[in-house]
Amino acid sequence: MPFRAILLPKKLEAVFMLKRIVACLYLFTLTSGIFAQAPQVIRGKLISKKSGEPVSFASIYIQETGSWTSSDENGLFNFKRLEIPFIIIKVQHLGFETYSGKFDPALFTGSELVIKLVPVSYDMDEITVLSKNDNGLTSSSIVSNAAIEHVQPTSLADVMQLIPGNLSCAFEFRSKSWFKGEIMDLLRKRGCSLCTADTDEKPADEIISTAPWGYLRLRRSNYTETDLSQWVDRILAQKWERAFVFFKHEEEAKGPELAHRFSELIDIKARKSEQEG
Repeated sequence: MPFRAILLPKKLEAVFMLKRIVACLYLFTLTSGIFAQAPQVIRGKLISKKSGEPVSFASIYIQETGSWTSSDENGLFNFKRLEIPFIIIKVQHLGFETYSGKFDPALFTGSELVIKLVPVSYDMDEITVLSKNDNGLTSSSIVSNAAIEHVQPTSLADVMQLIPGNLSCAFEFRSKSWFKGEIMDLLRKRGCSLCTADTDEKPADEIISTAPWGYLRLRRSNYTETDLSQWVDRILAQKWERAFVFFKHEEEAKGPELAHRFSELIDIKARKSEQEG
């Protein structure tokens, strides 16, 4: 079948072209609107000022919104950009000085905000070792900082020797190979607490006490009333002077609510135990 070319009048061709332009402009406006409505995110990273290594699981507080977030295992974090001239970010992490900084959000849209945390130093310039003989005479030896840094711990016992005596320490072991009798005995001898970590991936159903105090990290995404009550019973069954219990703090903000209810249950059961006793 032969093809025939159809010639359109110039006015009609112009109308078709105008419609195409209008359609393209509408599509561009719609697409631009979608991208404009997408929330802009400020991304950041926490690193150690001394080593440059990422700082994982630090608490990050945005003062202007009163909101919290935390860094992941690679030290990364993010939060929604605020349309205000500046924000104040506070960061807390065990073993580092508390950080507080003022930033212009516009400067970090599309680029990474890097925050360097200063490690808390327990370094000593020197150690003086005193010795006394049977005649009551004393002598002293000074161990320099260079000699201290030269010590390379090769066992848990060596690590404990480096811990200042006035510090209370908790150890969290993530490998079953650490859960041995000699390791538990070492913790008890030093008065160090074995951290009880309860997670969705590795639920904990018992407490191994190695010190006069306890340290627990209840890190499941959620805890029922029954779950909380069971953990209260486990803690009250220990002969502890005190206990530190931490709940997971994420964007859902369930941690404070669970901690509040946990505290209420502790008080209720403690009073009940006193009355029965």
